[in-house]
Amino acid sequence: MDERVQSQYDDCWEVVRLSGVGLCRENGIVAPCGYKKRYDDRVLGPGDKISIELSKLTLDHASGPDQPGRRSRSSSVRSSGFYWGFGFHAACWDLLAACCKPSLRKLFLACLSTPIGDDGILDWGHTYHGAASHTAPKPFRLKSLTWDAPLVEGLQADPFHVPAIMDLIEGKITPMVDDAMADHSCSLRLEDIGAGADDFYQLPTEFLENVVSLLPSQDVRALRIAAPSFALLELTEAFWQSRFNHEYQYILEALEANPDSWEALYFSIRTLEHGSTSLKNRKRIWDLALKMKVLLSEVAREPCEGPPACSFLEPFEPVDDNSWHKAARGVRTTSDPFYSGCRALRARAVTGNGPLSVRQLFVSLVQLGSGIFVSGLRFATKSRDDICIGYIHPDKEYALDFPPECEHESLYTIAGWYLALDLSGIRAVAALMDNGKLSSWAGDPQGFPRWRLAGEGVWREFSGVKAEFDGLKMVSLSRAVLEIGLYSDRTMVTSSLWSPDVPPSDLYYDGSQRFSSGDSFELPFSVVMFGGPKGVDLSDLVEIGIWLQGYDTITGFDFVYTDSSKNKPFGHIGRYSNGSTEIVYKHSGSHRHALAIDGPGLEVVKSLQVMQEEDSIHGLRVRTNTGRIVQFPSHYSRETTWTHVHPYGSTVVGFYAKCGAQLHNIGLISDNSINFDAALENRKLSLSSSHRRRKSRLSVSLGQLFKP
Repeated sequence: MDERVQSQYDDCWEVVRLSGVGLCRENGIVAPCGYKKRYDDRVLGPGDKISIELSKLTLDHASGPDQPGRRSRSSSVRSSGFYWGFGFHAACWDLLAACCKPSLRKLFLACLSTPIGDDGILDWGHTYHGAASHTAPKPFRLKSLTWDAPLVEGLQADPFHVPAIMDLIEGKITPMVDDAMADHSCSLRLEDIGAGADDFYQLPTEFLENVVSLLPSQDVRALRIAAPSFALLELTEAFWQSRFNHEYQYILEALEANPDSWEALYFSIRTLEHGSTSLKNRKRIWDLALKMKVLLSEVAREPCEGPPACSFLEPFEPVDDNSWHKAARGVRTTSDPFYSGCRALRARAVTGNGPLSVRQLFVSLVQLGSGIFVSGLRFATKSRDDICIGYIHPDKEYALDFPPECEHESLYTIAGWYLALDLSGIRAVAALMDNGKLSSWAGDPQGFPRWRLAGEGVWREFSGVKAEFDGLKMVSLSRAVLEIGLYSDRTMVTSSLWSPDVPPSDLYYDGSQRFSSGDSFELPFSVVMFGGPKGVDLSDLVEIGIWLQGYDTITGFDFVYTDSSKNKPFGHIGRYSNGSTEIVYKHSGSHRHALAIDGPGLEVVKSLQVMQEEDSIHGLRVRTNTGRIVQFPSHYSRETTWTHVHPYGSTVVGFYAKCGAQLHNIGLISDNSINFDAALENRKLSLSSSHRRRKSRLSVSLGQLFKP
């Protein structure tokens, strides 16, 4: 297939070039250097074509900027003509160029920030209007359907060269009449419309004509039906010509056309679009080009504000020596395949000598194909000088509302951040104040896992902010922290991603795997507080359901209470629906095992033993404070090592785990302010004392009964 490529030559990021039209091969494309040339031009010489690698999944060998300590590529490598980049169908490129005349550098940066699906297709957050799909067993990869014809009709039809359009311009097809727009006035007479018939009655005709010319046709139809003044208005040739700036703006041939009748051309195009696969394909691609136009308008907000730090695109900037406490999700390194997630291409860092105090904090947001993301921060300081980091959008800036009680001499001290993240970047941000209060959110936090990026105690304050960005948005946020020897402010609560929200920091978290603050978070830790606040629900818990998939893979739990309104699910429970997971078992049905718990009798979970292999749990032993130990599945007989999980706190009130197709890294949440063991012992002592008193009274009574 004919393709054009925007390519980057060796390590020069400022020079992005557009190739000529080339031919795709298995590992890339061979194309002419000149963008006006084609691969089949007879005048091309042996050195006029270059080989270009397309849609590189990794960047460690992509010949990006020389990194500190890395030697530049030799002249022999430069002379070999190594290029890489992103390909566009030649016809699609022509339509994109007609739509928005994109900046090559900004388009390249946007492509560099976009995950790459199967077949090298870029995942912009949509399915190319039916030309691609997210298919199992790789739910996070986009797959092209272009070659699945006739599954999707017309995807291979040439969208740029549609000879029938010129035939229409020449008036060779009889137009179709539109009743609602063209003929609605036929049912009305001038005398039917009197003063006050509608609000437009006394407006000049020229004004009404300008109004309908500015509206899309569907709105004109509705207006003519609703307002008699517009129903009687004659639709002029100027109106019909304006349709080619609205729903038919993709009929590029009309820009230079001078048809006998714009009305006839309009209805002729209506006739053609119902039967021409090429025209349908052009409309699909034009709609995508409009989306790209909007996207590139966001990239146009460069530069990336703030003091630069060493990064992939800016490797010669200073390397900061601060210790950073970082929140991120799905950030890929240069050596990671970029199937999903995001890339950190730039970094900005601001540090100071004291706590971060501001008059106001503004958050810039960007609307992308997959939703709203944070793109930058603007700090309004005491000195009235603004400090900016990232891509600042003045027309899409939102001021955070700080709690009034946090104000001190017209300043607010920020002690940390609350973040909502998905795999592509930061969806929303709120500021955590020095008194523990939270500001309002900027962005869209609903439905996304949360991160509480903050310190505790003496490490509550921080004096620096660092953020990483791709070409469009913020992908990580960090705070400068103090670390002395083995002491650090990084705790599991403040260094992990949690769903549905961050659990309390005054509880204890003990897992089956050792926690590391450098863990990568594809999946958040999910939390179920089956004990309720301060363990108030533990005395109502009567059963824990353990769900297994196949032979022994544990996928979830459910918790049953005396009051059924308190019942809680955790992880995957019930049977899997088709296509919900790529894992296939010989015995694929899920099944439930029940563990009875005497909550009213003060029985609670005391500890766990976990058998975990390859990120899934294959065995679980539950020990309660009554001494019972129950194993799931009960027939588990493999000789293996079990991991013991003991709570640091006195009473277990919840579980946490990463919940994918199965559970893994399960842990206990415990509270040291309550003690069910002591309560159980007191009850036993009370029962024993009561039994002794009853036995003593019985002995006395019997003695009296048999007194001689």
